[in-house]
Amino acid sequence: DSLIAQAEQQGLDSEELEVFSMLVNDKLELMRSGKQAQVAKELGIEVDELEELYAFLKTLTPFPGQSYSKGPEQYVIPELSIRREEGELVMRMNNSALPDLRIQASFPTLADSIGDKEEAKRASQYINEQIKRAEGLIFQVQVRNQTLYRLGQVLMREQRAFFLYGPLHQKPLTQKEVAAQLDVHETTVSRISTAKWIDTDWGLIPVKALFSSAVGEEGAQRSKEAVKEMIRQLLDEHQGKKALSDQKISDLLKEQGISVARRTVAKYRNELNIDPSFIRGTN
Repeated sequence: DSLIAQAEQQGLDSEELEVFSMLVNDKLELMRSGKQAQVAKELGIEVDELEELYAFLKTLTPFPGQSYSKGPEQYVIPELSIRREEGELVMRMNNSALPDLRIQASFPTLADSIGDKEEAKRASQYINEQIKRAEGLIFQVQVRNQTLYRLGQVLMREQRAFFLYGPLHQKPLTQKEVAAQLDVHETTVSRISTAKWIDTDWGLIPVKALFSSAVGEEGAQRSKEAVKEMIRQLLDEHQGKKALSDQKISDLLKEQGISVARRTVAKYRNELNIDPSFIRGTN
């Protein structure tokens, strides 16, 4: 089975691999039915261990060969740049990444070279219709570029701490809040942010990554991305003999005033592409 083979390659020891194999081969239907307690009992492990093992299973693919398929390389060209220069944030638009649409100068006069008056008239009418359509498209693109610029200004202001000091300082910010500042509909912000990138001192990031829900209790809320960065730092700085479990990470975050459930920690850890504790093992 490809899932078990992948788990073995990830470094599960023989005992963990045996439990994982039993989970994959015999217990998935029970897991989908929400019978975690029963499955944990039958496998002889704690529910927390089962949840972590199941979360690890979800990171695997039954078709690992797909990751080796060849395709064109994808390159990211940022539309915006927000960087620190001489202590101040400076935003620039990358005009080379934006469409520059123009109507060819000779296009409006193409009908002049037609000798037949009726044909020239029809051609002229057609040309004028196409010019109007082109002008409409050019106007829409200009409006979109202007909205993107205004969006960048709002993000630079609202996420100033992030741009200056890094991901740990990103604050909760929703598309609805930004839409209100831009006086546009929320769907406009979503549309203009899709597949757009910003060049920052912390690397290239998707515009949408700067939108994040609040995590934690009121008065001690952080953005989702900031909490993920806290989890990364906790794991990077951990010096104990035993790898930190998701529950332990949840407890450590709570000590810092950030209340995050263990399952949420597991979700964020997976998004960070960090293995569960039984894979990371001991230091």
